[in-house]
Amino acid sequence: MAMIQKIRANSWLLVVLIALGLLGFLVMDMTSGQQSVFGGVDTEMGNVNGTAIDANEFNNRLNNVFRSADYTQREQLWNFYVEDIILKDEAADLGLGVGKTELIDREFGVNPDPAVTKWFINPQTGQVDRQQINQVQQSIESGTFTDPQGRYFWAHVEKEVIKSRLQSKMNNLVSKAMFTPTWMAQLMNEELNQKLDLAYVRIPYSEVDNSEVEVKDSDIAAFLKENPGRFERPEEVRVISFVTFDVEPTAEDSSRIRTELEALAADFSAAEDDSLFTEINDGQFPIQYLHQEDLPENLADVAFGLQVGETNGPYVEGRYYRMAKLVDRKPVPDSVRSRHILRRIEDPTNTQAFEDARRLIDSLKNLIETGVATFDTLAKQFGQDGTAAIGGDLDFALQGSMVPAFNQYIFHEGKIGQLGVVETQFGVHLVEVTDRRNVQEGVRMAFVNRPIIPGEETRRAASNMALEFAADNRDAESMKKSAAEKGYEILQTTPRVSADYTITGLGSGPDAREIIRWAFLGDTEPGDVSADIYAFEDDQFLYENKYVVASLENIQKPGLPSVAEVRPEVENEVRNMKKAEVLSSRIQGSSLESIAGQFATEVDTSRGVAFSAGFVPGIGREPQVISAAFSLEVNQVSAPVAGQSGVFVLNVYYKQPVPAINMPQVRRQMSSRMRSQVAGNLVNSLRSDAEVEDNRARFNY
Repeated sequence: MAMIQKIRANSWLLVVLIALGLLGFLVMDMTSGQQSVFGGVDTEMGNVNGTAIDANEFNNRLNNVFRSADYTQREQLWNFYVEDIILKDEAADLGLGVGKTELIDREFGVNPDPAVTKWFINPQTGQVDRQQINQVQQSIESGTFTDPQGRYFWAHVEKEVIKSRLQSKMNNLVSKAMFTPTWMAQLMNEELNQKLDLAYVRIPYSEVDNSEVEVKDSDIAAFLKENPGRFERPEEVRVISFVTFDVEPTAEDSSRIRTELEALAADFSAAEDDSLFTEINDGQFPIQYLHQEDLPENLADVAFGLQVGETNGPYVEGRYYRMAKLVDRKPVPDSVRSRHILRRIEDPTNTQAFEDARRLIDSLKNLIETGVATFDTLAKQFGQDGTAAIGGDLDFALQGSMVPAFNQYIFHEGKIGQLGVVETQFGVHLVEVTDRRNVQEGVRMAFVNRPIIPGEETRRAASNMALEFAADNRDAESMKKSAAEKGYEILQTTPRVSADYTITGLGSGPDAREIIRWAFLGDTEPGDVSADIYAFEDDQFLYENKYVVASLENIQKPGLPSVAEVRPEVENEVRNMKKAEVLSSRIQGSSLESIAGQFATEVDTSRGVAFSAGFVPGIGREPQVISAAFSLEVNQVSAPVAGQSGVFVLNVYYKQPVPAINMPQVRRQMSSRMRSQVAGNLVNSLRSDAEVEDNRARFNY
């Protein structure tokens, strides 16, 4: 009753609490999905120079074109959207476009655009499948291209072709406008061709103890101000700390798995179809006959003592318990030399092509066997691969290095000098074995496996530990203290942007992506700990192999980082700068010998120093030393130079004369080099000037 009276007396507080609760739900909806506070649905995933990128359209294209949720492809598609908008805006200002005739030629002409050919690679040959491109063209021209998904796909391909052509035209406009003036060519000639020899004294920074210099915040702030381009961030980044709870198989898990495999021993030994049995039991049935030295160490000592049909194991190999069965034994070579005449088949489904190839190969076989023609002559005339010019010779091949059917013939069926016909995915071969090496007894083994992975109880225990840890530690300080007490390691990400999907130590993919999304969503503040735990999957065996509790370490705004954020990265460098001031003040005398004597070091020399090389022979990468050396006259002693590894004092004792310039040649070289960089840099330059708003963190991206 007293509680009710309190609530009535403070009804304003109840109203405020309810309002805050409702506001929280609204904010959560606004920041974690597509719901707009003004009603309707907000689907703007991004915006480029005022042009919106719609999340639904993006996902439709991802599903219908790429047909994959792979994050690399998502990033590729995002970059396509951004660059397509930028290029179209720029093309409109320049009056550039792609006409219908040009578009059709770049889609179906003699040399299709790479934006087309990349989608039509035959996986068996690695070559462009021109037949598929022709089929698309015929379907479009005949009006039979009615498949909705196919039409959607081709519409995207056309967009890629248009983008490619616009980009190519802009690249050409810029590259053709490049010119190398005389002064630049002369400077380049000096940088490339002039070399010098110098003597130097190096005083390492270790001559000054760290306790002698103090790196103040003002020192780091001044360093940031002097080097803004090196540290400035174009967008906000966030750093995440996390604790992982790994799921490892226990001794009980291992024992259970071993017992399961042992129970298969009798059936494995009695199996008549080893290929089927191994397939059912996650095993392998290799075609190779292996010599003793080719077998794993734990099997080599026992395999040759088994009887055909007898099994060995279980034994541990990698992440598996394995059981092996001796299937057969016979003398086999470790390598075979052969030659062939290949009649290539581009389309493995073309039965008529196979029939024609078989007839021709049979005719060639008959000509060789009756002595009418030689293998060499016919290979050069009828072979359709790179070996034709050398009589079809394939040299020596190891077991398993050829495709299965070819390997089976030359190692186990064909005899030296005997002709055989073999069909593979490449076509029809006329094959002759010409030599064999190291023939000795080999064994063919079959294997059944069981992965050594954690059981359900083990996974549940790890999950519960992570849940308990997250529930007990609701802020970062508590999380760090608890982790230290329990012996857990806290790891930290490098700065992540909102669209990242990779965390070092955790990998890439949807799980890492969800942690990064959480860090950027809603009202997440530094010090917050994720309410959820994140489950990561083993790439090989597809079980949850770790659980992660994350906290937001800090938020780094666009622009220059704060002194605290950058101190770990630059503190040592700034300290060395201050040490250089101390060392410079201690240097006495004007000769290298006196300076070397003062610091108990030696005068060294470096010959053939080139300005364009970027490093000094005998010293390493020292750009400040190179710059100072080339500004000296011969026999002039430099002021102290603060380098990467210490303070240097230099004396140039020889400068090679600059050779006479071949102005046209140098201009061509410089212009060619600059033009070659346009394709890789122009779009990036336009992108850096564009207004790109990236809202992907708000969506299930």
